[in-house]
Amino acid sequence: MSAAVSPDGLRGQRKNAAVLKVNLARLRERSPCVLVVVLEGKDDLSVYEAWIKRVADPLEWEPIIAHGKRNVLEFRELVRRDQTGIGICTYFIVDHDYDGLRGAANDDDIYVLPAYSVESYLTEAKVFDSFLRTDLHVVGDPEERAVLLDRFKMLESSFIDAIKPACAKLYGARNEKVGNVIIEENIGEFIEICRDAVKIRAGVDIGSVVRTDLPVSADGCAQGAAFLECPNPRIWIRGKFVFYFYKKVCELFYEDRRSPVPFMFAEQGRYLNYTPASFDFYSLAAKSALPEGFLEKIDEWVMACGENCVA
Repeated sequence: MSAAVSPDGLRGQRKNAAVLKVNLARLRERSPCVLVVVLEGKDDLSVYEAWIKRVADPLEWEPIIAHGKRNVLEFRELVRRDQTGIGICTYFIVDHDYDGLRGAANDDDIYVLPAYSVESYLTEAKVFDSFLRTDLHVVGDPEERAVLLDRFKMLESSFIDAIKPACAKLYGARNEKVGNVIIEENIGEFIEICRDAVKIRAGVDIGSVVRTDLPVSADGCAQGAAFLECPNPRIWIRGKFVFYFYKKVCELFYEDRRSPVPFMFAEQGRYLNYTPASFDFYSLAAKSALPEGFLEKIDEWVMACGENCVA
């Protein structure tokens, strides 16, 4: 699924994992028993900072950013082979994406998010309902908010149906030798999102959102399409796609809310709280549902760390 990696690139991955191991060893010299969680990226840190605070506050823990899923898994293998004990109280979190653990062992030291990525949780209807309350000040009228929330769900369902072929292609590419995979991030060039409908733009092949050097097989695309016919496909749509949709819909609702003659709202809203901070990952994570099994995993790690580490 990822772009082809050259021998130099592979050496760079191993070097990065080795640097992370050195950093962990230095940390262990100062704090031998602090709980360490290795994450893919900085956005993940904002999310897991909020989620861990919700399930285990106060908890002394230290994040390490590996800058990519491949680096997390490579670093994990180095730590698991280490004989000095730096792996005690060291744990790992990765997105599931479409490739899970890529063949690595699913043991107690790792938590695999049960969705494509953290954006799957940050953009759910529960978070949008909070946006209506706190940012657009739709309060004191739960019936109006319920109607607005139904509109959000309708638009979301239409968006998912529209983007599914691109995600099916991406899913199919994960185990095939297709060379470089290039994903268009500006979904607005392919899909038009309006306040009353979502539609693929005229003359656009939605599958071209995902481009590969060699074609993804028809069987691979069919497997992806079948996978996305699951009970809750929204959590398996690529995270950046659903986040683009969420931001666009929030902007549309905000513009309508501040209009003197709103289309969706009962009346014009004034002194609204809508700002770029409305899409801050930490703030969104504070409003979202917790991923399945996350609370139990953190409790398990805290207990194991306390039992196995002697400062």
